[in-house]
Amino acid sequence: AVGFVLADVPVICDICNPAMILKSIRGLRVDAVTSDQIEIALLAASEVGRTLGLPHTARDVILRGTNKYLMRKCWKEAGIDIPRFACAKSEAEMLAFAGEFGFPVISKPLSSSGSRGVSVSRSPADVARAFAMASAVAGKPEIIVENFIDGREYTAEAFSSGGKVTVLAVSQKLKPESQFQVATL
Repeated sequence: AVGFVLADVPVICDICNPAMILKSIRGLRVDAVTSDQIEIALLAASEVGRTLGLPHTARDVILRGTNKYLMRKCWKEAGIDIPRFACAKSEAEMLAFAGEFGFPVISKPLSSSGSRGVSVSRSPADVARAFAMASAVAGKPEIIVENFIDGREYTAEAFSSGGKVTVLAVSQKLKPESQFQVATL
């Protein structure tokens, strides 16, 4: 693994198990704790940082940043203009949302990245497949559904420290036309 070459002290452990991480790094000088490029380790990194009294991302911030429903609730409460959204626990709830606000709609797992499980439903015929796909990625029948906004889509990679945001990259997502599953090319 590339990280082994770069690490001062390579350690093998379960990245989602704070107790195992703490045991693995006992005796090492650790300056900070974070997880890069993978969301599943964020909560464990937060707990390790909290336990060691080191800089870390707070648990509530991680939950708001990785749960798409909580994230959108925060944005809405902050007055940010966003598409209509709802948490759907069944195909019927997804259809009810589309019935109230219209097709097309986007369905997404509550927590996932990289467009895994994301799809567009252009009619009621697409809903069963879209709900099943998002639920499978989420590991449970609970997804977010939102109005589809047509146009260019961009992604930004950034981090913040000490109140300062550093943007690493901004790129446009290019997608095939008329595709059910949303993909980044």
